[in-house]
Amino acid sequence: AEAWLDWRAPAAALERQVRAFNPWPVADAELNDGRRLRIWEAAVLATPAAAAPGTIVAASRSGIDVATGDGVLRLVKIQPPSARVMPAEAYLAAHSVAGAAFVA
Repeated sequence: AEAWLDWRAPAAALERQVRAFNPWPVADAELNDGRRLRIWEAAVLATPAAAAPGTIVAASRSGIDVATGDGVLRLVKIQPPSARVMPAEAYLAAHSVAGAAFVA
């Protein structure tokens, strides 16, 4: 239960949580469409959050940017169920996150 990310927390706290749970038990998150992802690496961006916590504000080759309670967290390495750890860029090549948000 401690490994679930609460997107209402500040981006810096979530980034520390991701580091603390790597390599075990690994931070978990769930999209509002039911897809679950394990978060292996994340980075805090200096951008202020202009959306509700958990909202995906950008998805690019650099990663998936998610609004948090204070700031933006970039997901760099993720793992979908039954797959290997991959850069967010590789996940985005096969999966769309348009209109998706993480469950807070």
